[in-house]
Amino acid sequence: DLHRWRETFAEKLRGYGIEAEASRQATRGVTRNFDPVWRVKARSDARLRETKKQEKTGRPAALSRSQALSAWGRIAEALASSDLAEDRHLASEIHGFVRRQPAVQRVMEQQRETAPAVRPAPQREIAPRRERQGPEIER
Repeated sequence: DLHRWRETFAEKLRGYGIEAEASRQATRGVTRNFDPVWRVKARSDARLRETKKQEKTGRPAALSRSQALSAWGRIAEALASSDLAEDRHLASEIHGFVRRQPAVQRVMEQQRETAPAVRPAPQREIAPRRERQGPEIER
């Protein structure tokens, strides 16, 4: 498993004092397909016949993104309920990160397109306040 290999490699690097992490692309919010070296070389030599999509769109990628966004949401909820201001600030940063993700942006755009037009609520006439009997209190 490539990801497990990357995690082990990062762990060994940390053992030598080198800061390293092995987070998944979906966790970092990356959705781009990166071309292997042979594609880059073929493109530079004008031998590349097909180009692949810039963004990962397959079912496994969508599932991975969905799981990552769900995990980020749970982390943000836990931080938002903290008594520490730093935790609540971090929760708002996470919410912003999640809202900026392309998958979330597409869902929000689809919801705006399919949402029925919102009509303003009818204005009610406000009845005058009754005067209360009793001592005068300044507010």
